[in-house]
Amino acid sequence: MDLEVDPERALPLPNSPELRAVVKGEEERLVYGLLYDRRQNPPSNDEIREFAQEHYGAPRTWADRRARNLRSYFVVKTIHLGGNRYGYQLLGWRIDAAESGGRTGVPRRLEVAVLEDWGARCALCGKSPREDHVRLVLDHIVPVHWGGRAERENLRPLCEEHNHARQAWIREMEPHAAALRQAITLPTVWERIGTLLRAFEGQWVSIDLIQAVAREENRGDPTRRLRDLHVALGWTYSWKRRKVGKRTESLYRLDSWKPWPTKGPAQAIAEYEATRRRRRIEARD
Repeated sequence: MDLEVDPERALPLPNSPELRAVVKGEEERLVYGLLYDRRQNPPSNDEIREFAQEHYGAPRTWADRRARNLRSYFVVKTIHLGGNRYGYQLLGWRIDAAESGGRTGVPRRLEVAVLEDWGARCALCGKSPREDHVRLVLDHIVPVHWGGRAERENLRPLCEEHNHARQAWIREMEPHAAALRQAITLPTVWERIGTLLRAFEGQWVSIDLIQAVAREENRGDPTRRLRDLHVALGWTYSWKRRKVGKRTESLYRLDSWKPWPTKGPAQAIAEYEATRRRRRIEARD
């Protein structure tokens, strides 16, 4: 489900008062100006980086981050330019721009709570500002432009090294962005997890991303939902672990899937569990 463009709202001119009222950062406005001028010929990632280097002497990740920040207000479509090259095409205002603009910033109280959750350490390598002199930044596990929100369960601190690696991974996953946005809005946890795994087309998916898309308020166990997909609905998947810094990360890859039952996954799984309980009771008797 692609983001909708507001048909009644024209794009603001670069450096106009309208743009300045919404996009506070000078760097973001600089990138906006490039995207605005190149609407008919979207610039590639490399072109945006070269543009940023020329104007600010900025590092490679600088321009990518600014381009993504603009997605809080505008529909910026990722265009495949061939090979590993992708471009950004500015299409218009987001139809939900007023709402989305308020969810990208993280309130200070929430930031403190997330840091406390993780002991003020990088969620991946365990390094801390006090002991290792690293700078921590908050990472949205499900990025905002994939449908993620600034909620406690969707936030974690990362050191700059792992945050840069994370941003590179997000760029690689951009072709799946539309499917990911669809997954996070589906009505049941099984549909959300299943659609997420299908979107990655046989690639390994972190348990953190699965947990975030699951969106279970009671912090339910996503591995149980994966087992439901397997034993009740006939899906198959592979599982492995890998070491990331001081942390062990679980990864899942979908091997095969079946269409959702007509009655819906929740009802089908409930009926399967009821049958299994009845058989256990009968076996004891």
